[in-house]
Amino acid sequence: MACIAIPPDTVTGRLMLTVTKTLLRFYLVRHKNWIFFRGNRLYVPSGCFTPAGTITSDLFSMVLTRIQMEEPWAEIGCGSGQLSLLVAKRGIYVVGSDIDEKCLRAMKVNSRANKVDGYIDVVLCDAASCLRRNAFNLVFTNPPYFPMEAEKPTDVSILAGRDLRILKRFLLDSLRISKKSVPVLFSVSSLTGLKIGQPVLCRCLPLERICINIVAKR
Repeated sequence: MACIAIPPDTVTGRLMLTVTKTLLRFYLVRHKNWIFFRGNRLYVPSGCFTPAGTITSDLFSMVLTRIQMEEPWAEIGCGSGQLSLLVAKRGIYVVGSDIDEKCLRAMKVNSRANKVDGYIDVVLCDAASCLRRNAFNLVFTNPPYFPMEAEKPTDVSILAGRDLRILKRFLLDSLRISKKSVPVLFSVSSLTGLKIGQPVLCRCLPLERICINIVAKR
């Protein structure tokens, strides 16, 4: 059965965005600090995005544990490292970047605790601004994608601006650091209103479609 996806510029779409923003804001600061995700024990500080109960993390975990590409890989906006750890557990070297130092410190803790620190490096920067062009064989990102303006510091991990400028910067940076013709994977919601790439794996909610999409640099 096809998904029923409400456009973000409708009354219902705007209402859904407002409700989603409120719920995610609460979840960002009130989630458990220690969780288990796909067999890994993770420390997720308050204000860092948690994979527990989130659809994008669940979809990404299924894609990243199956896709076959040579290393190195890169995750843009890695947060506490829940997705990069899944890659490292496969013996694949991955570089994670994030603008939040607190979340990156947690990622270092998590990589050591799960005995994969030899496969992970972390860098502190905005999107992929500090990473070299044409350097990676696969790039993935679970970016902020809701078309609303940030009003609180923690909003930057969930809201992309009304013009989606943060999401677009993540995608452009991901394409810049990827080698020619290799995959760039990113999460997106029908509430974003953005139609880029091809869906790899999706999940339908009552009024929303959430997907992992793929694009490649030509």
